[in-house]
Amino acid sequence: MAILIYPPTIDWTWMKQRPQQILSQFAADGHTVYYANRTQTTEPLTEVRPRLYVVSNWDVWVNEELPIIQKASQEPIGIWCSNPLLAKDLPDHLVDWVVYDCLDDFAQWHPYEPEMLQKADVIFCTSERIYKRFKRISDLPIYLVRNGYDPSMELHLLPATAPSSKPILGYMGAWAPWVHLSILQRCAQLPNATVQVIGPEFGSKFVSHPTIQFLDNIPHHQLNQHIQHFSVCLIPFRINAITLATNPIKAYEYLASGKPVISTALPECRGMSPYIDIAENMRNFVELVEWRLKEPGDAESRIQYALSNTWEHRYFEIKQHLPNHFLS
Repeated sequence: MAILIYPPTIDWTWMKQRPQQILSQFAADGHTVYYANRTQTTEPLTEVRPRLYVVSNWDVWVNEELPIIQKASQEPIGIWCSNPLLAKDLPDHLVDWVVYDCLDDFAQWHPYEPEMLQKADVIFCTSERIYKRFKRISDLPIYLVRNGYDPSMELHLLPATAPSSKPILGYMGAWAPWVHLSILQRCAQLPNATVQVIGPEFGSKFVSHPTIQFLDNIPHHQLNQHIQHFSVCLIPFRINAITLATNPIKAYEYLASGKPVISTALPECRGMSPYIDIAENMRNFVELVEWRLKEPGDAESRIQYALSNTWEHRYFEIKQHLPNHFLS
C-alpha cells in the first residue's frame, strides 16, 4: 500500500472529475490519500471516503504532519499533481515519487512544466496530442491514460425514451471561450427544438437567446435527471490548441446514457467513432443533429462503450504503468 498526496489546486467539492475519480479509486484499493483543499481553514482532517482525507490547512499539515507521517510510515509516499504551477512548492523532499497527470494543454502552463518535469518520475496524459508533445520534450516514462465514465451517475440505467416532438439538444460543461455559440444558435433554429446548456460560466458570459436555456451549474450527481430528457447530446467545441488536446469526459457520460452524440472534429472524439458522430463543419453539425432526431441509432452499443471505459478501467491502466515500488 502507498500514501498519496494531492497538493492544493481546488477545493474537493468542486474538484474536476478525473483527479477526484482517480484518487477515489486509489483509496478504494486500500491506499491512503490526502487531498489538500485550496481554501485554507483551521478545520480538522476530514475523511470524505474510506481512507480519503481532505486537508484544509495545507501549510500546517505539510510542515508539521507530513514529516511525522514520513518518519513513521513503512509505506511509500507519493505526490499526484495535475497543475504544473505548483511544481516549485511541492514537498518532494518528503516523498518517494511524484506523478504529473497532465489534464489539459494550456499554453500558459508550458513555462512551468520544465520544473514540473524535473521533479516528476512519471507522466500521465489524457490525450494523444499531449502524450506526443511530452514524448518530444522528456525522457521520463510517459503514458496515455484517457478519461472515463463514473457508473455511480447511473446514466447507463436511464429508461429508454421515445422521440419527442419538442426535442432538447443538450450541452453540459463549462461555458468557456471554446464553446461555439454559433453552432448552438443554428441548432436552436431547428423546428420545435430547444438547446439546453448546463454548466458554469468559465471565461465567457451567458448570452440571452430565445431558444437556448442556460441552467448554470448543477451538481454532478443530479445530471442524469437532465440528460435523460436530451434527444441529442452536443460537443460544439471550436477547433483550437486546447480542444485539439481535449479528451472530453462529457463524451463518455453522454454515451453512457445511450443518446446520440454529435461533436465537432476533435481528434479524441473522432477516435470514439462510430459511437460519436463527427461534424466536419457547422452545416454538417446541424445536418447530423437533424438526422439523429429522426434516427437515434444504437443506444446499447454506446452504453457498452462507456461501460468498457470507466474510471475503474483507467485506474487499472495507471496501476499497470506505475513501478511496483511506488505502491508497495
